[in-house]
Amino acid sequence: VDFAVQAGAVAGCLPTASEEQYTRFLSAAIASGAHSILFSLPQGLGTLLRQPGDLDSDPSEVSATLTKGEWRSLALCRALCHHRPRSSILLLQQPCETMTEAQEATFFAYLREHIHEGVIVISSHRFSTAARHCDSVIVVSEGGRCQQLTINQFRQIYGNTPG
Repeated sequence: VDFAVQAGAVAGCLPTASEEQYTRFLSAAIASGAHSILFSLPQGLGTLLRQPGDLDSDPSEVSATLTKGEWRSLALCRALCHHRPRSSILLLQQPCETMTEAQEATFFAYLREHIHEGVIVISSHRFSTAARHCDSVIVVSEGGRCQQLTINQFRQIYGNTPG
């Protein structure tokens, strides 16, 4: 499915954005790692986006084919733009999987600065994600056995790496 960035990937953030909304969008784009993608597109935010292997492409259209990691960054940007405290749960699966340590730090700084209330659930295999940024950890193993732990409890049981 093809769509332009403005119409799909960050819908609701830009078309009639106020200065405050645009600033929020820019912050979310930086936090998600999407800013370098978005601002290098051939037609800016109006660029038609495609998935790798798209055989239905019209060669006359100016478009960009994004990698899975780039799509992940855009999806994360969209989730950050649309999250509203008190009214939603932000569920993120491996949000930092393709990020460097510096990008991960920027992402979590954004969450601390912009999302003060509500619930954020992060699924991650990185111990550093939980240890540095989460209030508690829920360990799921062996097909569903669960344990809710504080970071200190997690370290006592599992050490500094996931077990």
